[in-house]
Amino acid sequence: MNEIEFYNPIFQEFLTKFEKELEGTNYGVEFGFIAGDIEGSCTDPKDVLLELVPDQVSSVTKVSKVSGRHFLAEIKSKILMKDFDGMYPDHYNTKLIQKIRNERLPKLESHIRNFLTLNNANCYKTDGLPGMPFLDIIWSFCYLLIEPERKRALIIHGGASD
Repeated sequence: MNEIEFYNPIFQEFLTKFEKELEGTNYGVEFGFIAGDIEGSCTDPKDVLLELVPDQVSSVTKVSKVSGRHFLAEIKSKILMKDFDGMYPDHYNTKLIQKIRNERLPKLESHIRNFLTLNNANCYKTDGLPGMPFLDIIWSFCYLLIEPERKRALIIHGGASD
């Protein structure tokens, strides 16, 4: 069993628990990921997407390179997003917000680091892939991370809807 096969169920279990913690009445959350070893030069993000999700790449229209810090900061800001009135979702109490900041987001980063070295990874923001959740979106993200030295890539996405 390789590293990816070993970590896939562990990461999925974490994401499923995290989804349930964030969900509330009229507030659904879904995360997903695809990890894989990749062939070739590993430099063009659309080629890597084609290798990881060949049947879904034709609809990806925008791929923008971002820093690893931007990637992590945006995920944090989306999950802790306030509404137009500056309020968190009704079910986000102080205890949950602290748990998200102090436990869940660091653990999410730790799980991502099990797949690749973030300092060596090229990070790309995409406009999403077909089959990503939610038609009535409150927030969403989709990132492609490529570590060329290890020839490994990770797509991570998430979203919330009411």
